[in-house]
Amino acid sequence: MAPLVRQLRAHYPYGHSRRMSSLLSNNSPRPGKKTPTSDQLAPLHDSALDRRSASSPKRLGRLVHAFEDNDHVLLNFEHDNVDRPAGFSKLWFRDACPCSECVSESSGQKRFATCDIDADPQLESCRVTNDGELALVWAKDLLTGNSHTSIYSLDFLQQVVLVKGGLHLHWRFTPERVFWAKRRLTDELDARFINYDDWMAGGDSFAKAFLDLITWGLIFVRGVPESHDAVQDIASKIGDLQLTFYGLTWDVISKPNAENVAYTNEFLCLHQDLLYWRETPRLQLLHCLKNECPGGESLFSDGLRTAWELKTSHEDIYKVLTDHAVDFHYHKHGHFYHSRRNVISTKAAYPIKVNWSPPFQAPFHQKPNALGVGNSDGLHKWREAARIFRDNLESPNNMLQYRLQPGECVLFDNQRILHGRTNFDTSAGHRHLRGGYIDTQTLSSAFVRLGELGALGALDGRPVDRWDAWE
Repeated sequence: MAPLVRQLRAHYPYGHSRRMSSLLSNNSPRPGKKTPTSDQLAPLHDSALDRRSASSPKRLGRLVHAFEDNDHVLLNFEHDNVDRPAGFSKLWFRDACPCSECVSESSGQKRFATCDIDADPQLESCRVTNDGELALVWAKDLLTGNSHTSIYSLDFLQQVVLVKGGLHLHWRFTPERVFWAKRRLTDELDARFINYDDWMAGGDSFAKAFLDLITWGLIFVRGVPESHDAVQDIASKIGDLQLTFYGLTWDVISKPNAENVAYTNEFLCLHQDLLYWRETPRLQLLHCLKNECPGGESLFSDGLRTAWELKTSHEDIYKVLTDHAVDFHYHKHGHFYHSRRNVISTKAAYPIKVNWSPPFQAPFHQKPNALGVGNSDGLHKWREAARIFRDNLESPNNMLQYRLQPGECVLFDNQRILHGRTNFDTSAGHRHLRGGYIDTQTLSSAFVRLGELGALGALDGRPVDRWDAWE
C-alpha cells in the first residue's frame, strides 16, 4: 500500500481494517463476481474523459419564413436542423413580447400577467422583417385595446427553439470540463494560478481563470492581502456569498469543543461541505492566512472523474451509487438540517455531480426504502460500492496533496471536487484559513453576465458541455 494511503488510513476516523487492495467477494454486487479495488479499476485516459460531452449546439441560420397556423405561429429557418417548422402558440408569443410597453427597460419585469391575455389572441399580421426578425402585430391587444407590435430577434428565437426550459443559449452551455487525475493537474498546476491583482481587475486574465474554474473545477489566487475581508473581496468578482449558519465567512482554526471537525487539528477525510443543506454551495473559497504548523496539507480529488471511471468500467457499482439515496444531517448547537442524496447524481444517464461526506452521513433507515438500502443485503451492496468509490477518490494517482501558503486562496466546485486535509501539530505554530461559499445561481449569473459583456471571448471555439451546468 502506498505510504500516503497508509498515512490517511492511520488517521481516518471511519477507516476499515482491511487494505484497500483486499477483495470482499462475499458482498459483491453480482453473485460470483469479485468487486474491484481502486488499483483494479481500469483508468480512463484524460483525453477519453475530456471528450465525454458533445460539441456545441448547432445554429439554425436565418429565419426565412413565418406563418400563422390556427392557434400557432410556425417558423422556418435556413438550416434544416429540425424535421418540421418550429411551432409556438400565439398565447406563448404574446406572453413573451419583449417590447418596453410589456417589459420594463429599467427592471426587466413584466407589466402584465399571463392570465390577462385572451386565450386565443388574434393576429393582424405575421412576417419576417428585412433584418431577419419576427414581427407579429396583435389585434385589440390587452394593453390598449388597439393593435400592438411585437418584435422577436433571431437570437431570441434560436434560443427558445434550441434550448428547452430557459434562455441564454450561448451561456447555458459551459466549457467542456477537464476530468483530472493527480499527474495531469500537477503538470498544469501553474496554469491554474492567477495573481490577486489580475483577478480583482476583472480583465482577460480574470475571464480565463473564471473559465478554468468551471473547466477544471478549481483554481488558486496568489498574492492575496492578509485581510479578513479578502475572501469576500475575491468572491465579489463572481457575486454575493451564500449565507449559512456559519455566517457569510468563517474561520477554519483549531479550537476546543469544535462544532465542526474542520475546526480541529485532526485528519479530515475527503468530503464536500453542507450536503445536509438543501441548496448545497456550488463554490467554496479558502484563503490561507497562516500555515505554520507541521502537517495541514490540503487534499483535493475530482469526484466526477471517479464517477466516470465507475460508469465506464464497472456499471453495476456505478448503478448502486446512482440508485441508492443516502441521508446527510447536522443536528447540533440548535441547528437541525437534513437532506437525502445519491452519491452520484445523474442527468440523461450521465454523472453531473457527486455527494460524499462521511462525517455528516446520517444512519440508514432500518425500514427498507424503495431501493432496499435499509435492508441488510442492500446496505452491504451500498457499503461495498461506497468503499470502491472512496478508495478511488483517495488513490495516490487521483488525489492532489498541496500545502496552501499564506496569501493563497483556493476556489473549487463543491459539487464536483472533494477536499480534505492531513492532521497538523498546533504546538508548533498556527494554521488559519478563512472561507466562504457561493451558490449555483450566483455562479451561473456571473457566467451569463460575463458572456453578455463579451468578456468570455476565450470561450469561442472551445468544445462545450451539452448538459446544463446550472441545474
